[in-house]
Amino acid sequence: MSNFAAEMRQTFVAATLGNMVAQAATRGLNGSTGPIDLPDTLLSGLQTGTAFIAYPVACNFLKNHCQQFKKNYEDPKGCKPLVYIQGGMLGAGICTLLNYPIQTIQKNRKGQKQSISLQGAAGYYADQVGSSVGFAATNGTLLQVLPVPKNTLANWGLGHIRVNIANIGGKCLAYPIHHLRHGSTLTGMISGYLQGAPGVVITGDATNHFKNVLGFMVQ
Repeated sequence: MSNFAAEMRQTFVAATLGNMVAQAATRGLNGSTGPIDLPDTLLSGLQTGTAFIAYPVACNFLKNHCQQFKKNYEDPKGCKPLVYIQGGMLGAGICTLLNYPIQTIQKNRKGQKQSISLQGAAGYYADQVGSSVGFAATNGTLLQVLPVPKNTLANWGLGHIRVNIANIGGKCLAYPIHHLRHGSTLTGMISGYLQGAPGVVITGDATNHFKNVLGFMVQ
């Protein structure tokens, strides 16, 4: 197994476990009582694991199969917007391939009778592609302009700020499609995200913890 494949496997497992921890923690913060629905928590965690690796897997695939993409990706003066668009679009496709069936299973468990279909997959992809491209573009831009603090605490805080801003950037780019398909408002999408931001922070920290624990997977 290549180093990249091992790293992606480690990240997938760590993000899945990290999100499961975050779901349990946010339930406690929100004052929820009763037992955790473990299968549902696992299904949500698997979707997060996929989201963590979809873009790097997409970029790695494109680098290996498209010389122009590889040049733009590796050259500091390359066309980065094209990298974000191409990588983000393929990343959204990977999320659709893996997460759409998982989400359908999850909804059926909750009594929402749905079946897997090409139309459903197309709709899922349409909802994902803006967020995927927007996150990649915002995060890539922030990485180029934000300083790297030498202080560990400052670096931790800035990392979380960057991720949350990138997620909001993804929401902004996804808004037009979500508005057309679901009648969503931009303020509603952003406020909804901000309500779940503590879970994003917990997921990130828990994922990093599990990546350290699972370091043997890339050795």
